[in-house]
Amino acid sequence: MFIFGCDLNTRFQQIAMRESAGGGIIEGRLDHESGEAKAFYEALPSSARIGMEDTGQSHWLERMLAEAKERIDSWRKEYNESRPHRALGERTPNEFAKEVAASRDLLGQQRAENSP
Repeated sequence: MFIFGCDLNTRFQQIAMRESAGGGIIEGRLDHESGEAKAFYEALPSSARIGMEDTGQSHWLERMLAEAKERIDSWRKEYNESRPHRALGERTPNEFAKEVAASRDLLGQQRAENSP
């Protein structure tokens, strides 16, 4: 998990962060106009905590995180439900999971039938 704080300014953000597992503190400056700040937040892992000094200007971050969540959810759905994977015998992960669950149920029934 990454934990970081940011100081919002109209043209940039000053950030400081560290990985919770240890490691040093990283400081940086993210530009808004070039899209650098947006790219930074979109690249964060799912388990990140954000502390903000100025919550009055947080509307853009809230909107951006909501948009990123929608895109990630859409990608996850497509990845698991629509896109076949060669490693899974050209099945989707959902199809593969259902087959594994069904085979486990069948094995459980067979064991129960063969038990004294």
